[in-house]
Amino acid sequence: MALSSRNLTLLLSFMAVVVLGGGGYFAYDQYGNMEIKKTELETKQTEKEALEQEVADLNTLITEYQKAKASVSEVNNILPSKEALPELIYQLEDIASKEAGVLFEGASFSEVEDTTVSAAQAAASGQPAIKKGLKKVAVNVGVRGTYTGLKQYLDALQENMRLIDVTSVEFSSNVEEGEAAGLNVFDYKIGMLTYYQEQ
Repeated sequence: MALSSRNLTLLLSFMAVVVLGGGGYFAYDQYGNMEIKKTELETKQTEKEALEQEVADLNTLITEYQKAKASVSEVNNILPSKEALPELIYQLEDIASKEAGVLFEGASFSEVEDTTVSAAQAAASGQPAIKKGLKKVAVNVGVRGTYTGLKQYLDALQENMRLIDVTSVEFSSNVEEGEAAGLNVFDYKIGMLTYYQEQ
């Protein structure tokens, strides 16, 4: 069966239409898939950006938590949750020897009776307000040194992290030691109050 040129042209045209139609359908199908993939990609990018923002927010929260945790620790150093007398002795002795150049001779402690003072009572009496649960400990410290050393010791106590109120200072001359060194050496008895928050 010989094909005439007209039939051959028709056959080739038909095949070209089928190939082009099939190719067009395939291209259209792929274009639809590409649009779906593009939408999915945009969704994933949006989700990724949202997750990155959540991670950034979480990092900010962690940083703020660390700062708050440090502040709580600082508050515990200023106003501990228990008497913490061994730590206080260490601080008092360390201040005497390292910052003031005086000789630490010891300390005695006694708990002061609970004297809760409300804001109204404080205003009427001129005393500072003391909240319920705040406990006071009376501390008597003995140091030996010069007047300059005493001033440095008191300044260092004021700068110390723990809350300490000096209530009295008594002194007596230590003539023997002072004359030997060519200095005016005194024995000082320092009365102070420190506080803690009962839990």
